[in-house]
Amino acid sequence: MKTNQPRLIILEECISTNTLAAEMLAASQAAHGDFFIALYQTAGRGYGQNIWYSSRSNNLLGTLLVSFDGFPAREQFLVTCAVSVVIADFIAEQTGEQAYVKWPNDIFVCDKKICGLLIENQIIGDELRLSLIGIGLNVNETAFPHYLPQAISMTQLDAKQRNIESIATQIGSSILHSLSTYDQARSFREKYTERLYRLGTSALYKVDDKTATGVIRGVDEFGRLLLYCDGKDFVLGFKEVEYVF
Repeated sequence: MKTNQPRLIILEECISTNTLAAEMLAASQAAHGDFFIALYQTAGRGYGQNIWYSSRSNNLLGTLLVSFDGFPAREQFLVTCAVSVVIADFIAEQTGEQAYVKWPNDIFVCDKKICGLLIENQIIGDELRLSLIGIGLNVNETAFPHYLPQAISMTQLDAKQRNIESIATQIGSSILHSLSTYDQARSFREKYTERLYRLGTSALYKVDDKTATGVIRGVDEFGRLLLYCDGKDFVLGFKEVEYVF
């Protein structure tokens, strides 16, 4: 029987927890519920070529391995929905500040980024078999480099210092529970949409190299952004739209 309790594997340092988790999985040395936590990453990964900034021991840098049974591959975006909502809810409960999901994979508080996700899925046939859920949550960081003006941490919100392992256990447990069954995961699609950053409000976006006012209307079943912009309806994939601040 699968557990909803994560097994924390604490590392002083690694290149990237997602890279390490993938290597351990390939060597049959990782299993469902393993949560690889690094106190420091020498090359923490974001989407594409992005690098994740974090000073040593101050933040949650980890990758949780989740395996699935009977989870349709076409519904893999539900993993992003569930993880995003779990973390947004956790931040809101802890800090008292409303947290939003900036499509597709960031968590924002006070118009600043507090968490980024890197979810890598393994599909066999028409089923989702497992996910490597990379989480970079700014927890105890007191200051960020000048080139990251839109970054914020939990301690900057409420001046509290927190135990990283305790946070990893809480978040890991909630994610494992949320993804314990396909039916359970399905309940997060609507919650994800409700928490979308800028949902239903006019703001600036860059689409096809043109900046214009638009309104986010939601996401489709594949997780693509539904944006009404410059008098047109767009269905946009990752990197096809840029938020303008």
